[in-house]
Amino acid sequence: MENKRGFWIYIFFFILLVTSSSHGAEDQKDLVVYHTNNPPWGSQDRNNGFIFDIVEQAFTRADLPHRSPFLPWKRAQMDVINKGGHFMAPLTRLKQRENNYIWVAPINISKLHLVTNDKTLHQKKWPELLDIPVVARRGSPAEYKLQALGFKYITTVENETVAARMFTGKHLPLWMQRGLPGSWAYHVIGGDSGSLYTVAEWSTPLQYLATSKKTPPDVVEKLRKVLVQMREEGEMDRIKRAYFPFPLACDLLLGCTEGHPPSFRGPFSIPKDFRIR
Repeated sequence: MENKRGFWIYIFFFILLVTSSSHGAEDQKDLVVYHTNNPPWGSQDRNNGFIFDIVEQAFTRADLPHRSPFLPWKRAQMDVINKGGHFMAPLTRLKQRENNYIWVAPINISKLHLVTNDKTLHQKKWPELLDIPVVARRGSPAEYKLQALGFKYITTVENETVAARMFTGKHLPLWMQRGLPGSWAYHVIGGDSGSLYTVAEWSTPLQYLATSKKTPPDVVEKLRKVLVQMREEGEMDRIKRAYFPFPLACDLLLGCTEGHPPSFRGPFSIPKDFRIR
């Protein structure tokens, strides 16, 4: 009888061990990283982008199997808040978002530019333009900044490419763009980013790989360790630079040191003959 009871206790603990192991493997298998269709951060058509490449390399180095869908950004934010093992990048670390996510590690620096193609508007200060219609990306620091500044007629769209098209339609003479993605989008639709006039420029907090507060701590720490290492090695900046045929300003690089090109105001001028990767 004792032998039989010992046998069933052994079977019970064996099943418990296998079940726990399979759940752990399943947790990793079910990891999801949401990317933004906002080149050059991420491109759904090309399945690349410098943010996309940085994050994918981090998950590969950490040996974490995952899926990498592209999703509308507002929906992605809600999914990540509510679902353990879900990540998104890049997400700007804003005060109003602070308690909603685990901020794994910074992966990018970006700026906001209020631009116009109207010379008469360019000559004015931004407080004089609060009644002028403006376009910005939905659910982004660009939208929030315009609201905080007091702009009255804000049109929000899914990505910078849609914003660029609406901006060139003359109905929206102002555009609060994200520097590199904004200039990239303007180039894609046939515009000359060097012809845009900058009304004002603002810095924003760092952009992060963010995840749900329900994500297992060991997964978060694996990724944090890898991303810190990639930053210290200069790998993040190397990946970012590879997407552009011109030097990037020092204050757009996480490993910014003396010897890089100085910062400059205004949108980034992309050569007309530049072909996107």
